Amino acid sequence: MLFHVCSYTGASGNGEGITLCRLEPESGRLEVLSTVAGPSPSWLTFAPDGRHAYAVNEIDDFGGAAQGACTAYRVDRDSGALTALNTVGSGGTIPCHASVHPGGRHLLVA
Repeated sequence: MLFHVCSYTGASGNGEGITLCRLEPESGRLEVLSTVAGPSPSWLTFAPDGRHAYAVNEIDDFGGAAQGACTAYRVDRDSGALTALNTVGSGGTIPCHASVHPGGRHLLVA
């Protein structure tokens, strides 16, 4: 079973970004596979097709403006690995949640 763990970076957290892990349910073995660096990616949501994921960057200064950010990733459906595509401002500070529209064309960030 593959899963991603988001974390806070910066002064209030000790994380490094989004970490991809594997859990083997039979043995209970947990393995860290990789980490994609990013500024406080605190929430990750996936598009309905599973090919893209979106993280909110829970920060209050992006691009020199008082706003957080949202990063889009391509998802390798076999390995679970994330590849950053782009990051845009969220329009408000410290975003903490995101949801992809069921049609996959819109992302709501709060």
